[in-house]
Parts: sequence; C-alpha cells; structure tokens
Amino acid sequence: MEKCPKCQCDMEEMELSAKDSVAAKAVPGIYFVCHNCRFAAMKCEVYSRVCGYLRPTSSWNAGKQAEFLERKEYKPFKENKNEK
Repeated sequence: MEKCPKCQCDMEEMELSAKDSVAAKAVPGIYFVCHNCRFAAMKCEVYSRVCGYLRPTSSWNAGKQAEFLERKEYKPFKENKNEK
C-alpha cells in the first residue's frame, strides 16, 4: 500500500477514465489518491528488457519482480585522461 507523501495516510489506487479526465483536467490512467488530503499521484509503469523485448515489470511473476529489485545499475569507470 502506498503512503501519501503529505499526510502519511494510505493511498487508494483508482483508475481515471478518459471521460473523467476531461473534468479533472488530467491524463487518463491509474492514480494513487489520498482521501484525507486529496493528494493524487499518477502510477509510473517501469519497463525492462527481457530477451530483447521491452516488457512492463508489473506483468512479471513475484520471483522475477523480487530479482529485479535486487539488481544493481552498472556504471562504467571514467577513463583517466592522464594515462597513456
């Protein structure tokens, strides 16, 4: 369950349809909404490359999602310009 960054209450996941988005002046999609302070945040979908294809991580099974959270980002070392 997501926590509201403003009041730390539980936020509810809600889908905003195209019809509702016009009235709310927002983009249709899935939002987390706090009913205490009315804070809303859009859900961000994360994609990762698996076997050459980009796939949303939300469609993965629980084991693969846990493995994804344990991954470390590779950052190559900067070459020293003084070395020959």
